[in-house]
Amino acid sequence: MIKAEGVRQDGRHASVTNILKRLGKDRASWQSVDRTLGGVATPGVDEFTLVRKPPEAGK
Repeated sequence: MIKAEGVRQDGRHASVTNILKRLGKDRASWQSVDRTLGGVATPGVDEFTLVRKPPEAGK
């Protein structure tokens, strides 16, 4: 779990919680929740899966 917050160039405060899960040696999932911008809740990002690209044959 990664919680982050900061101030955007326009002065608005932003915060987010990103959830990373290891699903195996070459897979992980990522989801962004509890997002706010300027004190207003914004929609999260649906969970999706990251998959490591296999090496090219012969390399």
